[in-house]
Amino acid sequence: MIKPAINAIGRAVAASTMLLLLFTATSAIAEPLALDVIEAAVAYDAGNGTPLVSFRLSEGSQRAFANFSSVNVGKKIDIRVGGKTVMQTVIREPITGGVGQIIATSPDEAHRLANRLINKTSLEVETSP
Repeated sequence: MIKPAINAIGRAVAASTMLLLLFTATSAIAEPLALDVIEAAVAYDAGNGTPLVSFRLSEGSQRAFANFSSVNVGKKIDIRVGGKTVMQTVIREPITGGVGQIIATSPDEAHRLANRLINKTSLEVETSP
């Protein structure tokens, strides 16, 4: 009787250890944060004329991005449109207002990015190594 009980305990411990390892491995993998853009437009930096895309997030995405930016102050992030990194930046302070800007390399790129965001192409952010 003792041997089956020990085997059962051993299996339970092994299963618990495997679940812990699985949880640890999967929790270390960060997923990109997908954001819902409700407004996007081409603009130009008032100081130097650099083309950019200004965007506004939905209420839910505003909260999610505020949380993301709060826990990642000082870290480099990738900003992706349609899965392609379009900008890397460092979060200097929490961004809680639900608006942002993507610096573009040209006016044409700014127009393309704004049109893609208006047409619901995905906008994602993720911490970068």
